[in-house]
Amino acid sequence: MLRGRLERHPRQLIPGRSRLPHAEQINLFVTNVEKEFGSVSRVADNAEVPGAVADYLAAQNLPGNLIMAPHPELQAIDWSSRPLLDIREGRAEGTDMVSVQHAFAAIAETGTLMFPSAAERPTTLNILTDTEIVVLRASRVVGAYEEAWDLLRAEIGAMPRNVMLVTGPSRSADIEQALELGAHGPRRLHVVLIEDAA
Repeated sequence: MLRGRLERHPRQLIPGRSRLPHAEQINLFVTNVEKEFGSVSRVADNAEVPGAVADYLAAQNLPGNLIMAPHPELQAIDWSSRPLLDIREGRAEGTDMVSVQHAFAAIAETGTLMFPSAAERPTTLNILTDTEIVVLRASRVVGAYEEAWDLLRAEIGAMPRNVMLVTGPSRSADIEQALELGAHGPRRLHVVLIEDAA
């Protein structure tokens, strides 16, 4: 029974709010990220990513020292246009303040980012740093969770060791119902959205 269920991937209900033309799904994603205490910079192409990262760090008065995922799409970006960014690739350590991560997909209905674990997408970048910057292609925004899982099954196949679904920065209201950002992970989440969708 379980094997059959895994092989057939029965679909759950897909909320009507996510059944939109793709451009509107992208706008819904941005709205939901901002509603969940994140922020978004929209850029035209890869060449504008370093400037968007540097501008965000400057606006937040953060250092230019970054730990970056060793993902081929991030490695293909020419970071030399912003020489004050000091970039190291690999897994985050407890002393790293800012990470740059690559998003596999994003879900418009909730403003959620999907990160399947892989050597080129270390999960520590989503947990250990105080500030997480995520590079996302607009073409990877889907309407609903089911569609993100469809992408993962089609492109990765076997379930990875871990799939992180991130909606906004880490937060908790466990103590006296006072909202605390950064309770169990990054206190800031910033998405650099590359407008590559047709």
